[in-house]
Amino acid sequence: MGFLYVAVAAVLNGLASYFLKVGISHGIKISLSEGIWVLFVTHAYLLIGLALFACNVLVYILALKQLPLSTAYPLMVALSFIVVSALSITFLNEQYTFLKLIGFLLIIVGVALVAHRLA
Repeated sequence: MGFLYVAVAAVLNGLASYFLKVGISHGIKISLSEGIWVLFVTHAYLLIGLALFACNVLVYILALKQLPLSTAYPLMVALSFIVVSALSITFLNEQYTFLKLIGFLLIIVGVALVAHRLA
């Protein structure tokens, strides 16, 4: 169950980053003098991103109850990297290269090795 929690946390983390990027890309001016919370509350995409990060933390805590930190954290970061990259390439039209694709494959192999060792 711990690996499932890590995977869900990674997806939530990736989606949160995506929504923050979309929100900040809509010409939002950041003015800390008004207060950071005003920024999040008045912009839906930023609020969604913040909520997804909060959910990520809750699910990640469940993962930490079942997995060693030295396993859970690298897995979540690696999977989050893949989720963020997939969302960026698909929805934000960010470019990818052959080397980036090779990197994704290496990350997937690394995740599989770490998960297999503990299964």
